[in-house]
Amino acid sequence: MKKLFFVLYMIILGCGHGVMAQSKTTETKASMLKVLRSKLAKGTVEGGTSKKNAEKFADYFTKELSEKLNLEELTIFYKLNTAKPAQIKELEKQAIKMGLKEKMKTLGMACASILQ
Repeated sequence: MKKLFFVLYMIILGCGHGVMAQSKTTETKASMLKVLRSKLAKGTVEGGTSKKNAEKFADYFTKELSEKLNLEELTIFYKLNTAKPAQIKELEKQAIKMGLKEKMKTLGMACASILQ
């Protein structure tokens, strides 16, 4: 369970020093999910999970993002993970306003055992 919270924390804060370029308005849902999946898998491996389990968890978590977040919520979540540090505070305010923080508490819980 601790690994799950660590992974989610890494996602929300941008996961390490490999921050991607800022989102363009032309980003599609599929491209955003692809970038998020890649960052999640990489961050989970860096957190000590095997590559196989990290990819399995990333696949599941990305699927949940796709199913449970609308496009606006997914866009904010994506921007939080790809933005420059100076932009994070404003994006966090937007995420809190739309209730994204509460939704994120339940995502990935069904497959948390993969990380243990």
